[in-house]
Amino acid sequence: MSRPARSASRSVRRALPAALLLNVACYQYVAVAPSVVPEGTDVRVRVADATRDELTRVLGPRAVSLDGRVVSSSDASLTLAVQTIRRTSGSYESWGREPVAIPRVAIADVTRRQFSAWRSGVLAAGVVALGLIVSRTFGDDPDVGSGRVPPPSTPR
Repeated sequence: MSRPARSASRSVRRALPAALLLNVACYQYVAVAPSVVPEGTDVRVRVADATRDELTRVLGPRAVSLDGRVVSSSDASLTLAVQTIRRTSGSYESWGREPVAIPRVAIADVTRRQFSAWRSGVLAAGVVALGLIVSRTFGDDPDVGSGRVPPPSTPR
């Protein structure tokens, strides 16, 4: 491999973590009023403790929260395309976006997933700092990480 090609390859390897970071980013859940959540919004619905047993036939036993997309909303219920259910045991169960109508009285609270620029910035700064530390520690030695063993030095 030519020297310019090796240099370009190293640059791509160094930029890859930053590109992955931008793709993943950081999110947080913010509280929203159940009555104002528009259709198509990704939400987390926490089930009210008092109604958990009543929802067992629909959601299965010990459902704590549901993650999904709002399909419809009425005065009586909020219908979600449920992706995941969290149980009291802490385990998660995938539901494949199955629509489920949750009665309003069974909803403790609703939160919406939202991008957090601040958290993403802090994470990005940490990744850049780590990259600088690694870069300064190992430098631009072409043999580092290449799998090649440099030739032994000969005494002069």
